Order: sequence, then structure tokens, then C-alpha cells
Amino acid sequence: MLPLFRLQRVADAEMLRARIRARAAAIRFGVYLFAGLLGLVGVGFFLLAGFLALAKSQGLIVAALVMGGIVLILALLLALLARPLSGRRLVAAADIAANQARADLKADTAQLGLLAGGLGASAGAGGRRWFSANRGGVLIAAILAGVAASMFSGKGR
Repeated sequence: MLPLFRLQRVADAEMLRARIRARAAAIRFGVYLFAGLLGLVGVGFFLLAGFLALAKSQGLIVAALVMGGIVLILALLLALLARPLSGRRLVAAADIAANQARADLKADTAQLGLLAGGLGASAGAGGRRWFSANRGGVLIAAILAGVAASMFSGKGR
């Protein structure tokens, strides 16, 4: 199989994988958003029930002060718990990802260089021998690549 055809298949598979992951992430986000809204409605009813109970026993002003204090304490706790990653940790994570991407790119270019070097060496004095020995494989690969390209483009139907 030709390396470029294989590379196209890998790229198509990665694109499909990315679409599936994006769709799953969107569904998960929608479910979490709905759950969060239901949770907020539930907290609102609890606060209302607490306010009504306190207003009945302590009066409206005391109930409003107590419930306001409870809401402020809840907001402070949520802000502390939901604190995002610090700047240093984000920069370190980005550096690790960039270094990994550079290493992957270097490995890929080295592999492509080996492929190009092998093709260049075969195109020298022994190029005719290589082609005549592999003529059937090259011809079949070219035909299959043409058939696959016409199938994927929709023109072969």
C-alpha cells in the first residue's frame, strides 16, 4: 500500500474520531448544564423554604439577614472549590503538550525522510530493477487508490 494512501486513511480515521469525541462532549455538556439548572432550582426552593420558616419564627428582617449570609457563604465556598488551575500549572501543561507535539512531528518527518531516501536511492542505478520487480504491486496500489478516491468523492457511483 502506498504511504500517502495510508496517511490519508489515518487522517480520515482521526477526523472521524475527533467528530465522535466532539459530539460526545457536546452531549455531556448539555446533560451537565441541565443537571446544574435543576440543582439551582432545588437550591432556590430550599432557600425559599428556609426563609419562610425563619420569617414565621423570627421575623422578616432576621430571616432575610440569615438567608443572605447563608447564600454568601455558599458562594464563597463554591468560588474556593471551583478555583481554576494556577497560571504556572497551565503554562507547564502547555509546555508539555508543545514538547510532545514537537517530538511527534520530528519522528514523523524522520520517518518520511527515510521513505523519501529509500525512494531516492531506488531511483538511481537500480531504479529500473526496482520498478520491474515491483510493477504488479505498484499497479495494483495505483488502481486501488483510484477506486478508493472515486468512492470517497462520490463520483464512482
